[in-house]
Formats: sequence, C-alpha cells, structure tokens
Amino acid sequence: MRSGDFRTARSLAAEVAAQGDDKEREQARRILASISPDRAALIAAACVLVVIALAAILALFRAR
Repeated sequence: MRSGDFRTARSLAAEVAAQGDDKEREQARRILASISPDRAALIAAACVLVVIALAAILALFRAR
C-alpha cells in the first residue's frame, strides 16, 4: 500500500472492523475515523463551487 492511498486503507480497515478481534476492530474504527473526509470542509468546498457557478452564470447574462 502506498502512502496517501486512502481508498485501500479504508477498505482494509473496514474489513478488519468487520472481521477482526475486539482489539483489532477498535483500532480499525479509530483508523477509519481518522481518515474519514472532513464534512465541514466538504460542505465549505461545495458552497464555494456553487458561488463560483452562480458568478459565472451571472457574468454570462451581464455580457449580453
């Protein structure tokens, strides 16, 4: 597994969380929590994207 390969890390941690012993499951849950996407950052990025799209649309209509 390469450094920064979050998809593989999530997949392996989810498998361990489902099938490992108690100690392994707890550690896998902590790993999953630490590499999960930051919801606040995703929402902020989506809002910025919407504002940019609206600004582009408004600019197109003003140009006419």
